[in-house]
Amino acid sequence: VHAVPGESIPLALRLLPEPGWHTYWRNPGDSGLPTTLDWDAPEGITFSDIQWPRPETFRLANIVNYGYGQETLHIVDMQVPADWPAGNFRLSPLGSWLVTTSP
Repeated sequence: VHAVPGESIPLALRLLPEPGWHTYWRNPGDSGLPTTLDWDAPEGITFSDIQWPRPETFRLANIVNYGYGQETLHIVDMQVPADWPAGNFRLSPLGSWLVTTSP
């Protein structure tokens, strides 16, 4: 990543489930797990929470889940401190998501 001191940089996790499958929203509903992102970054670099797009509703009998059956971008803003030395650095994101079949 090329960092500019004092700037916020939007980053995105792109999820594209296969047809008939879906991932989950921050509140997955009756079952499921939300997508998470953890970052291994230099000290001082901070990240916002995921900016969740509006979810779809998936119903199966009495179970209601919320998530995404289409391409979804999970946006996170990375904040670079104002006193950061300009230049490049390495990020190591760790994402976790659950994909299940859609009713």
